[in-house]
Amino acid sequence: MLGGRRLCAFDELSQLDPELYRNLTFVKKYDGDVSDLSLTFSIDEDFMGKINTVDLVPGGRTIQVTNENKIDYVHRMAHHRVFSQTKQQCRAFVAGAQSVLNPAWLFLFAPHELQFIISGYTSHDR
Repeated sequence: MLGGRRLCAFDELSQLDPELYRNLTFVKKYDGDVSDLSLTFSIDEDFMGKINTVDLVPGGRTIQVTNENKIDYVHRMAHHRVFSQTKQQCRAFVAGAQSVLNPAWLFLFAPHELQFIISGYTSHDR
């Protein structure tokens, strides 16, 4: 959260991790029995060559993703990728931004304006 605005993790995921975004979109729109995909409410993360299983909910590695809970799974997975995995980097960025800008001023900008301030124009913006 920068400037007091909350972001939708799933929407942000398309820019941060396009492959995961496509995979979660597939799960979200899958017409068959999602339990056939053998997904659980957990994610395996590689940290310096060591695989660590992280539960998205308590006991998540034992909870099967089904058609009934697939939307919850998609949102929790997106939230984990967008917020949990980038928490330290985001905190450092916000601290740096707030050291040069009055935090109250951030409320004056729309999200797309903050994006421009942070990143400038990209080739597809012109």
